[in-house]
Amino acid sequence: MVEVFICSVLHAIGQEDEAAGVVADLVARSREEHISGYVLASALLLTGDEPRALNHLEQALQDRDPFLPGLGGVPRFRALYGEPRSCVVFQVVFQAVFPGRELRGAAEGTGQPLCLNPLTPCGSTARQVPVPAPSHRSEDQPLRSRYRVDNVPAKLRIPFLVYGYVLGGLWLTWILLLRLTLRIRVRGLENVPNGSNFILCQWHETGLLAIETWAPRLPSYLHQQPHAWIVHSDWYTKPVWIVLSFVGVDRLVSASKGNGRIGAAEEIVSYLKKGYSTFVTPDGPKGPARTLKKGVLHMAAQSGVPILPVRISANRCYRTDSWDRKMQPLPFSTIDVEVGAPISVTTNNFDESIGALTEALG
Repeated sequence: MVEVFICSVLHAIGQEDEAAGVVADLVARSREEHISGYVLASALLLTGDEPRALNHLEQALQDRDPFLPGLGGVPRFRALYGEPRSCVVFQVVFQAVFPGRELRGAAEGTGQPLCLNPLTPCGSTARQVPVPAPSHRSEDQPLRSRYRVDNVPAKLRIPFLVYGYVLGGLWLTWILLLRLTLRIRVRGLENVPNGSNFILCQWHETGLLAIETWAPRLPSYLHQQPHAWIVHSDWYTKPVWIVLSFVGVDRLVSASKGNGRIGAAEEIVSYLKKGYSTFVTPDGPKGPARTLKKGVLHMAAQSGVPILPVRISANRCYRTDSWDRKMQPLPFSTIDVEVGAPISVTTNNFDESIGALTEALG
């Protein structure tokens, strides 16, 4: 429970990435030692990972977790109200706490499940207030986040694919034409581990620069190591998925809201353990620019794979007005790529690695 308290404090003060790191460590530990399913569910709900939280809550019910009677007193579990699977858990817990009483489970006149606070007995004098299920209707969401690349409705699937492949093809054509005019200089290739995998790491502002200049050379430069990258999953990013597939990224892991950043990071860690390499921008996805977040360090520590810091610059480029002032190379530019010495992260040198990586990224 100490980790959950620490996570809730970090979340309350806005340190979401640090909170995510604590939860990731807790989930990783659960694979080697027994940790209460209730505790894991509580921690995951702090990061918004409701699907996995519900899985652990169901496991807690099977394990007869002694913490379960506290469900009704923890506000964060309200995020699961209205979910049929969670209703089963709440009903069982309620009947265990209040034998012989029944938790009302249908809204008047609708017959639909309705979850109340499981520890408020039906028929008591206490005021029972139904908690509405969170709305998941796509029409209630902004257009940019209404769909993901993997859940576009069938009626929109064809125009969605046309949009993705046409724009992705045009972007790839631009990259190939741009590359004909660029001069690319790479230093530090001797720092690339020979025959083993790594975590490429650079600031978010140079991500576009890397994709358009250096990324197409990844297979030849980096000894044919297979790559698995985390990619934004909103529907409008489909052209990015197309381009990354063409430039040699073997596995694209969706950073979807259902999977969550922690779930995506854990999936990348599993790929790293299988010999894949990956690419991380440690100040993304929303900044602040050039401010290191610890997620990449947790990934390195859990997988045992070293971080390879990379600096990229262009003598001629256009900067966007985004939060990171992203760099767009111009034709006939000179691109300098510098690969730094690998940084191995362990629990013993974790804090020192923060400063070392920040300095290496420049």
